[in-house]
Amino acid sequence: MTIDHRRILIVSSTYPRWANDTVPPFVHNLAKDLLGHGWVIDVLAPHAPGAKRTECLDGVNIKRFRYCWPEIAQTVCYGSGALVNLRHQKTNILKVGLLVLFEFLAICRLLATKNYAVLHTHWIIPQGLTGSLACRLFRTPHISSVHGGDIFSLNSRGMRWLKRYALNACQYITANSSATLSATKVLLKEATKISIVPMGTAMDVPAKDSPAVLALRKKYSPANAALVLFVGRLIEEKGVDDLITAMAMLVADTPDIVAVVVGEGHDKVRYERMVKHLGLTKNIMFTGWVDSHLIPRYMAAADLFVGPSISHASGAQEAQGLVFLEAMAARTPVIATNVGGIGDIVIHEQTGLSVNEHAPDEIASAINRLLDDKPCCEKLTTAAFQHVNKHFSRTASVNKFSAIYNALIMSSKHDI
Repeated sequence: MTIDHRRILIVSSTYPRWANDTVPPFVHNLAKDLLGHGWVIDVLAPHAPGAKRTECLDGVNIKRFRYCWPEIAQTVCYGSGALVNLRHQKTNILKVGLLVLFEFLAICRLLATKNYAVLHTHWIIPQGLTGSLACRLFRTPHISSVHGGDIFSLNSRGMRWLKRYALNACQYITANSSATLSATKVLLKEATKISIVPMGTAMDVPAKDSPAVLALRKKYSPANAALVLFVGRLIEEKGVDDLITAMAMLVADTPDIVAVVVGEGHDKVRYERMVKHLGLTKNIMFTGWVDSHLIPRYMAAADLFVGPSISHASGAQEAQGLVFLEAMAARTPVIATNVGGIGDIVIHEQTGLSVNEHAPDEIASAINRLLDDKPCCEKLTTAAFQHVNKHFSRTASVNKFSAIYNALIMSSKHDI
């Protein structure tokens, strides 16, 4: 079989199920950007109820494999994410073996019938593992991208063995932050075959004075009061309860301040009850999921973005934090905890303000400071925009991945 040296197979367990899905689209965005570099991209992802088995979305050919019957029983992936789904619904554990088996078979089927130059898997477990096993059979160059949840969690002896095998069987590995890189290197025999390649964000965001942004701001803050924004999954490790507590501290002196919480998750009901108990229903609003293409408008409409992530008992933590990049691209000041890979993005007093985790008093103080100090906001947002544009744009990300693909393809030619 003749190899098509521009054809790449991407495998991911997080991928939009349909257009404008609530699933984070960063892998799909990378796939679209790679098309612009002349690559031919096929994507393999788990099927989900209501999704098509095969489709072309934005020029990307997508195949979705079934792993449970009936269709509605496919509940391991999507939603709050596989790790959280497993934590909250124990029956999903029984389905993991089926997911791994059918993913492996689907990869093998595609590698056997298509002339792929490179296999690119996202997350070590299960994609890195199934990809490494399949590539041993078909001798296809394999790059695996580590996104954090796969390296910081799943740390039983057996899982660490599987991760070590999967990683060391790859030809190359990327990590999305310095924290992810450090944790991954512990499992590697060759530290030279890994580098940091963050997932990128779009820089073409709407202006703060554009009609769509102003209309959104008026919707949530009719009196044009200070508008604080959170975007993310409503799960424990995102620290939304610390933001709610901080808001309770702020309303005494700033009664009109508004926080908009965008997202869904297993802990949403608990947070809504907390807001009601504290008497903050007029100050904190939950939007539910918002179409991904609308998020830049929310970022531009806000006065501040707060991401109070925490380290979870399971080991899970924020490995990169694309939402911080989106806020910075919109020139909105950012307050974040210094957890995981966030420190690569939010550099204290340079590109944003950093606070300790589990410290709502520090969040409240940082919000007050930025609302009162406009010169500080301007300094931070200017530096943050430049930082993101140089190191974390989608252009920077796709250029790095494209170079890695070319290097792997040249190396595989020499091995023949």
